Formats: sequence, C-alpha cells, structure tokens
Amino acid sequence: MNIFMIESPLQLINAIEAKHHFSIKKEEAVLLILQAENENTMKQIANMVSKEEWADVQVIGSGTGKVTWVTRLFSLRNVVKRYQQVDYIFIGDYRSDIMRDFVVSVNHKKVYLLDDGNVTIRMFEMISNGRLPQDSGAKFIIKSAFKKVLTPKAPKNNEITNIAFFTTFDLKSDHIEIVKNNYEYFSSISKNQEKKPVFFFLGAPLSEKNVMASEERYIDYLRQVKSYLQDTEMVYIPHRSESPEKLDKIKNELNIKVTTIQTCIEFELSKNPYLPEGLGSFYSSALGTCHQIFKDLIEIKAFYLQPQDLAEKNQPEIEKIYRYYGEFMDVIKDY
Repeated sequence: MNIFMIESPLQLINAIEAKHHFSIKKEEAVLLILQAENENTMKQIANMVSKEEWADVQVIGSGTGKVTWVTRLFSLRNVVKRYQQVDYIFIGDYRSDIMRDFVVSVNHKKVYLLDDGNVTIRMFEMISNGRLPQDSGAKFIIKSAFKKVLTPKAPKNNEITNIAFFTTFDLKSDHIEIVKNNYEYFSSISKNQEKKPVFFFLGAPLSEKNVMASEERYIDYLRQVKSYLQDTEMVYIPHRSESPEKLDKIKNELNIKVTTIQTCIEFELSKNPYLPEGLGSFYSSALGTCHQIFKDLIEIKAFYLQPQDLAEKNQPEIEKIYRYYGEFMDVIKDY
C-alpha cells in the first residue's frame, strides 16, 4: 500500500501527478487529508477528490481553526494502527509535525516530499545542508505539552533523514534523490482547449498575512497591473484566504471582475473548456506549475513587487523566487 498525505489543493495536484508518474494502481493508493483550519481549503479539496482514483480517502481530524491540530492528533493514532507497513509515503509539507509523526511511526520503504509551492526550495536547501527544519518557540512548547498529555506514545523525535523529492523545481544534489515532476498527467488532459481573450490574475493574501504592510499598497499595485494590461479584460481570481472586504474594493474601486473558483487554478484550467490568453500574479507558485502544465498555451507573467513594500523577513525569499521565475517567464518590473 502507498500513502499520500496532503493538506492543500496544490499538494493534492502533486499527489495525483505522483500517483500517475509512479504507476500506482487505485487499489494500492490511499489518500489521507489533514483537516485544514480554513474551511475554504477543505471545500476546494473536496471538489478535486475523485474516490474512483483511490482505494480509500480519509480525513484526519475535524473542525476549523486552531482546534483542528488537536483533532488531528487523536485521528492520527487510528491511522497509524491501520497502516503499520506500507511501501511509499508521499507527504505534502515537511513542516507539518503531524505528517512527520506519521512517517516515523509507520514502516515504509521510502518517503517522498511533494511540492507545496515555493517553500520546496527552502526545504531543499535546509535538508541539503543538514539543517532539518525544526519547530521552536512558544508555539512548539505548547504543542509539545499537549502531545505529552493527549498522545503520550507519539514519537519524541520525528525528524525524517531519508527523504526524497518529487518536484517540478530544477534541484541538484549528489546525496538526495530527486525525481522531476513534469506534470505529464495534467498536461495530457489539457489539450485542444480554445483560447479566450482574457487575462487571469491570481490573488494573494499578502496584506492579510502581513507580507505587505498595507491593503492600500496592494490595491495600488493591482491598479498598475490593470493599467499595464490596457484594454485586455482582467479577471481577478482570489486566494481562498483573502478577505471579503479587500475583494469588494478590487471589484468596486478598480472595476475588476472577481471570480472565485471552486478548486485550485491548475485543476480548474485543466478541466476548463477554454484557457485564458494570459495568466499572472505577483509571485504565486501557481505560475510555475501552470507553466509546466500548459507550456506555451498560456502567456505567463510575474509582476514584480518592490522590496521596500514587503516585510523585511520575506524580502530575500521573494527575490529568490523572482530570479527563478526570470529563467522561464517574463518578470514585469515596469508597470
């Protein structure tokens, strides 16, 4: 049996792709979904899951908000008992202590880390240098205390040292196995679609997560993007974590059409009868995955954010993303 453990729509996309890449049959594939804090995340995942593709689909945990971490802990115990011996394990996020707990509690042949956006690059650099991502701080102390009380048999050390990568990024290593994800499956089902003269812009919760100092500055950047596109129709595709108030401003103040999708953009476009002529964002990881899936069928652009408008702690990583994107797509600085 092979286990795929995910907690976001993009991780699910990569789990499906991995299942096809490694030719894993339905009866040998189990999908475990960690209950998300954000209910919109669970709705999108539910809309993307086809039970016909999996031997079993199980949600680990329940509820919304911070309580989900506690319910995950309790649910995980039963899952570990059920799958004591497996072949491959695919996890969507090394940073998830629940995923690491599962991996070290189950006998397995190999564990692969799926992409979860641009964070893959940071995880690879840390693991390559022998610096395994560590939990720390007050949050970690509180979680550890809860674990000791609620799940005393939980592993005390959940570091994964033998991890391999199934990734779309061009990573190089002499000692880590890297399997390239070229999105062959999703590319194969994304053909013969008509083009529509519209530009999809992928939103991001930058002001909501304090990556950008103010919502007003985010709106200003969008105003500049609209001006850059001139007469091309611009459709704003919001991220599931963006605030309704900000979306109202985008719609009413900028006169930009806001269209909410029920899955993630990669899945949505692959199933859509038409493709937009253009796709853009500030630095969404979806730009990279859509480039891999749709190749030259869609013109993809990343719109550069000035470092001084970003939180200082985020500036180096975002600059690194722009350098990476600049290798295969237009990074628009003057707009």
